[in-house]
Amino acid sequence: MHLRQGDLLLLTFRSVLVEVGIIALLFISVISFFGIPTARVSFATTYSVSGTLDQTLCTSNGGIWSGDVCTLNTGVDWQVAASTTLTVPVGVTIFNLGGTMEIYGIVDLAGSGLSGGSISTDNVVTIESGGLLDNHGDLSGSEPGMYYNYGTITNEADGVVYVPTDFYNYGTITNDGALTIPYSVSTLDNYGTLNNNAGGTVTNEGLFTNEADATVTNAGTITNEFTLTNDGTITDTCGGTLTNSMGSTYGGNLPVTATCTIGAGVPEFPTFSIGPILLVALLFPAVLFVATRLGRRLALRV
Repeated sequence: MHLRQGDLLLLTFRSVLVEVGIIALLFISVISFFGIPTARVSFATTYSVSGTLDQTLCTSNGGIWSGDVCTLNTGVDWQVAASTTLTVPVGVTIFNLGGTMEIYGIVDLAGSGLSGGSISTDNVVTIESGGLLDNHGDLSGSEPGMYYNYGTITNEADGVVYVPTDFYNYGTITNDGALTIPYSVSTLDNYGTLNNNAGGTVTNEGLFTNEADATVTNAGTITNEFTLTNDGTITDTCGGTLTNSMGSTYGGNLPVTATCTIGAGVPEFPTFSIGPILLVALLFPAVLFVATRLGRRLALRV
């Protein structure tokens, strides 16, 4: 059979279509089986926020105000610029539902504990390098909320930090209050410095990891009730205690216990045994009594 040139071109074209179809089907099958990462495009509006948070400040910067709660929805990005301060007064809450917060300056959660100013996040809050979050109130969140600290977080004596699912510290956290990792899915990853001062408490009911080259200095109380992994350095200073509860897991480097001193190198506790001193104190009256009686008898004989 003799094929014309047009027929040959048609057969060639059909063959190419079949091959392209087979390749497309294979590609779709691979994607369906393994999946491919997708990038989400953000169209957030950025607001530079400072001052004392109230209804006017909230709503004029993209937030929704209801019952002393300022809600940040998706597409709202709050930035606290360097050299500025955002104060969250007593009884007022920032609820970061789907927005973002970036702190280059100072955020002051005023008040005391759960009744003070608060931030609760279901998305991302970042304390940038040079930024400060000073907490007298309540810092918390829920899944999938995340905190990233590249600056400084100070949890004052009346402050409460309730770690949500992920809390990453690359800067410095100073705790004089209560810091709790509440759930088995809650994670505190310390890549920087965590100072738990005298009177401060850290309660781990989740996953607390002190990464390599990171430091935890503990003069207060750390209680591990789930999993604590120390790949860096944990130092218990004078009065500091780290307790592993029954059923908990501790892995990695053992804590270091520092020498306790008061003032210029004076030991906090005596380095000698108290036993000999107590013995002398008890025997001295008896020795004195016997010596007195013996002296009187000798005097009578003379």
